[in-house]
Amino acid sequence: MASSSPFYDKPLKEYRDKITVWHPQIEIWGATQGMLIGALCVAGSSLFILVRMRLFFNLYSHHHFFATAMPCIVFPTFGYLIFQDLCVDRKIVAGLRYPELRKSFCPTCFETRGSLIQTTAGVVAPLIFSFVCCAASSLSFRTYPVPEVNKTRKVLRLIRKSCGSFKTSLIFLTGAQLLAGIGDYHVNAAKSSLIFGDHLESEQISEIIKVLNTSGIETSFVPLENGIDKSESIVPVKRPKLEENEFAFTTDVNQLCAVIEPANWCSKGHNVPALCATVEPLSKMSSCISVLARLKHLPKELGHLKRAFVKQSGSNRCGRILLGLASQKFTEENAKVLASQLAKKTGILEPTVEFCFAPLCQPRSCRQQKALASLTKDMGGLRSWPFNFHSDQKLESLLSLGSVKDRLNDSAKPYFTDEDREWHNHWLRRAVNLSENGSVDGTNASCDPEKPDSVCSCIVIHEPSVKKRDVNSNPVPLVETTSENAKSYIDHAPMRAANELGRLNLKQSERYLLTDCDVYLSMEPCIMCSMALLHSRVGRVFIAKRLSSIGGMLSRWKLPLVKAVNHHFLTFAPSSETTNQ
Repeated sequence: MASSSPFYDKPLKEYRDKITVWHPQIEIWGATQGMLIGALCVAGSSLFILVRMRLFFNLYSHHHFFATAMPCIVFPTFGYLIFQDLCVDRKIVAGLRYPELRKSFCPTCFETRGSLIQTTAGVVAPLIFSFVCCAASSLSFRTYPVPEVNKTRKVLRLIRKSCGSFKTSLIFLTGAQLLAGIGDYHVNAAKSSLIFGDHLESEQISEIIKVLNTSGIETSFVPLENGIDKSESIVPVKRPKLEENEFAFTTDVNQLCAVIEPANWCSKGHNVPALCATVEPLSKMSSCISVLARLKHLPKELGHLKRAFVKQSGSNRCGRILLGLASQKFTEENAKVLASQLAKKTGILEPTVEFCFAPLCQPRSCRQQKALASLTKDMGGLRSWPFNFHSDQKLESLLSLGSVKDRLNDSAKPYFTDEDREWHNHWLRRAVNLSENGSVDGTNASCDPEKPDSVCSCIVIHEPSVKKRDVNSNPVPLVETTSENAKSYIDHAPMRAANELGRLNLKQSERYLLTDCDVYLSMEPCIMCSMALLHSRVGRVFIAKRLSSIGGMLSRWKLPLVKAVNHHFLTFAPSSETTNQ
């Protein structure tokens, strides 16, 4: 097991710049915006203390305000920034140790250090500076009787009296600064260990962190290595920047890709260190599994891992059993003690404890399963622990759509039949024709802010049965709208379609929702229209063209993938993904 990495010798600030791509940003705001938020808290607290201290010394006019603001506000704020850089970001002073297999840092130390810095810069320093400056100003303007400096008791009595004038506010500020310091400087070990290194480009980081936290595993113990060589890992999915000519209409539904969770496309193995033991003789394997389940059971989040397996090594067969994932509370020494207990209760030979790699997340697709399974068959040794896998035929069919079909499971059944393909292509072509033939003489409410002259169209149909899908029978849509001749610039085509269909359903004493309806759009909707379709409980959405940067379905926000919403629907749109051949 490697316990060193070139990442360990780099300052934390370099990695903070990288995690700005984290989504959602609210999860790592303390690491990315902590210093800025802390500085604003210090400046606001210093201003409040200065104003209250000026009121105590009867300095009501604007005289000497900027002279007192400079040391009372500017100095504590810059001092906070300097000490934050010295005591947290720099490894020499802070003594920061990045997560290794046997060494880890203590997040509580950073929280305590941050609270002290925040409170000193936001309360103590402004209080001292404001008292001195306001006392000096009151001597000049004779607004308050200030004793001489050599009269210590009177000076201390004046300090106590001035601070007591806003004692409640001062206590509140002190508590607020302590909490702000904890939040700004809190180093989340799960994110720090999994963001750095090869895991940085992974789109499954959020899911891994949740699995580790619910499993009770100290994620600061997870090393940066993935357990998979770059030459043998899955070919990564790259998302190049789309050129202008790539934003063309797509009217073939087989060329559209389903908008699904990025975890289904993840190209990382997410192998984490684990500890296993040899089992000999193999006839005792079943009893070892049952005994180990009582001694140390695996959490349900790791239920996809096989507890034991037998591997053919030349002419011999060797058995291994998984003891658990390596962590601060389950080290190699703990594993040896557990293996000795197992040997005493089952009668096996004294087992040999070994390190191994285990996939942290269950593979979702056959592509991921094949990549991890290839590592378990490595002749040079075990490089990934065996696991259980059950394929999802619907997911495999969705993954086979679009231009990425060749690099996925070729045995997957097509998601659309020939009749479905002809039916959906008919409505996609109709939506594109409405968009291309539209005029912009009046007000055009386009969803694309970069091209306000582009006409958007929306067609809503009720999903018919298989027998009624005949394009030659001239089917009539429920609603057909465009963005031209709109009353307002926010009266987009999807919004107009949802409103018209709602009014139509209400007149017929039916529900106003778009339940079991398919929506065909010539252009990707904005976030406003996407939310309107979501609240209308739309069934499926087919998009003929992507927006460059501000779309609500897949270009930027990916609304169909948000788990917090109360309705989810399938979305099919052109893909911007290409494959390295």
